[in-house]
Amino acid sequence: MTDLSIGEAIRPCLLSVSTLSLATVGPEGRPHSANLYFAPDGALNLYFVSDPGSWHSRHVAADPRVSGTVYPPVKMWQQIRGVQFHGVCEVVGEGEWDRVWGVYLEKFPHIAEVEDMVRSQRFYVVRPSWFRWIDNAVKFGFKIESDWPAG
Repeated sequence: MTDLSIGEAIRPCLLSVSTLSLATVGPEGRPHSANLYFAPDGALNLYFVSDPGSWHSRHVAADPRVSGTVYPPVKMWQQIRGVQFHGVCEVVGEGEWDRVWGVYLEKFPHIAEVEDMVRSQRFYVVRPSWFRWIDNAVKFGFKIESDWPAG
């Protein structure tokens, strides 16, 4: 595993895990986190759908800096493996909707059943600036981290 780049290490996790936990901070300084269905694109930007009135959406409108995690559920510490990230979050522009919808459908084909509901919300994108991969299957506390995009 130590020979993998950060992108190669985290891509399978980002493709197989459905939910990320997104951390934001509101204008009053209160932290908040939300679990969100997400889909990555080829550049490992992370897309999710949300109501613009939700706490996390209002927070990123005021301050786009976010952090988060993506982890599959496990029962033993040796199985802990996942992704931590920092980045900025913003609403996806109207001209990008069809492309982002395609990214989202590739990961979640069943979401096509509720396209009208998705269209009534907004797509957001997290553009990561840093990733950390943790994998206790390698050894306790094993991690690879890098600014992103790497290189």
